[in-house]
Amino acid sequence: ANLAQACRAASQPEPPPPHIRERLPFLAMADTQQPLLPSSNPAEPNEPTSFTSSSSPNSFIRHVTPEERAVVNRCLNAVESKGEELQRKGMTKANFIFGVTNTLFIAWSIGAIPQHFWIVYLLEVSMLFPMRWRNQTRAVPLKQHFFWLDFCWIANFVLVISMVGMVFESLMVDEANRVSDEFRRWLFSAGWGIGCGPLLFATGLLGNSLLFHDLDNTAATLIHLCPSLVLYTMGWQHRLVHGAWPSIFMLEYFKAMDPWRDIFRNAATIYTVWLAVYTVWLLVHGMRLPSKGYDTIFHFNMRSSMGALFAKCLRTPKDKYKAMVATNDFPRSYALLYMCGHALGVYTTICCSLLLFMSKYIHFSICAFMTFMTIYNGASRYTFYIIKSYGIVLRKELGIPLNRRGSALVQWEVPGDEAATGVP
Repeated sequence: ANLAQACRAASQPEPPPPHIRERLPFLAMADTQQPLLPSSNPAEPNEPTSFTSSSSPNSFIRHVTPEERAVVNRCLNAVESKGEELQRKGMTKANFIFGVTNTLFIAWSIGAIPQHFWIVYLLEVSMLFPMRWRNQTRAVPLKQHFFWLDFCWIANFVLVISMVGMVFESLMVDEANRVSDEFRRWLFSAGWGIGCGPLLFATGLLGNSLLFHDLDNTAATLIHLCPSLVLYTMGWQHRLVHGAWPSIFMLEYFKAMDPWRDIFRNAATIYTVWLAVYTVWLLVHGMRLPSKGYDTIFHFNMRSSMGALFAKCLRTPKDKYKAMVATNDFPRSYALLYMCGHALGVYTTICCSLLLFMSKYIHFSICAFMTFMTIYNGASRYTFYIIKSYGIVLRKELGIPLNRRGSALVQWEVPGDEAATGVP
């Protein structure tokens, strides 16, 4: 009863004084159930809508003017345009169903069938990589074909080719002509250093998000998080994997691997080869790709907050940096600094992969933490989409600063007071 009484009281507020009422074009106070927008009766298309009530002494006549109607229509169009933009980015019912179902399937398989999780990874790759490639080739204004030259993508390609190659080798090659156990150990130890090092830690450092509707984000999370999960099953549950696939995975050497001689050295060797080739390619050819309509990971990062940090470190004036962002024309000193930072981060995280080799509990804990980070980032993004994004659109349409409420629309002077205040 108290709540109902409070609601009735709130629905019949005192009208503002006349000198304020004249300056409040957006304030409609009436205890009527009529809609704000006028009727679509073609007989009176330009007549303003009136709100009146004789049941309350506090009500007064309110007209919706054509100017106000135009503002409301602009706001509605802006909100609808934002919704269409989100749909173009993949926020559809079908994508959401696929994302939720796919996430539940991965979570179930890592616990229920760990000996077959490498097959789940290959299935995910076969679905998500073509979708990601399709979106990259259709990206505007710059196409993203060359994103796949980044180290994270190359490492996943090598992992996929290695596992598929082992499958074909077990089916088609005589046992006497198979790859030696020494090479298998070399390949596995290098994969451990990369998959449990730079790929895994990039999940948190790059802010990967678990967005059910966004296939691009799902693919990015896959290439960074799933290799470490595959290695977890093959390392700490190698007997289970070998028992299920004895002719494909011979993993008895896992406990005998030396952390520095096998894991760090082999992983660092593979990365150093990529680093040399990619740096030469970027300096010679990649720097000119935006002028031809193609983007690179380097240019993408230079247009972000990382580029602003580089400009500050290299003492580049803000106006000059903004011009470089607008034209995608960055000096080679930026590229060299970027590759040096990339190398420092990768070599450091390869060292961190040795911690995961020490204990399966450390391995599990870090994987769980990175998974939680993707969930947290995804929750933050969805909160922005649902709660804040439409408000930002309306503020932009109405010219309201982000740190102001709707009171920024109306200001008046109280008689006898020269200070201007806003509606609370």
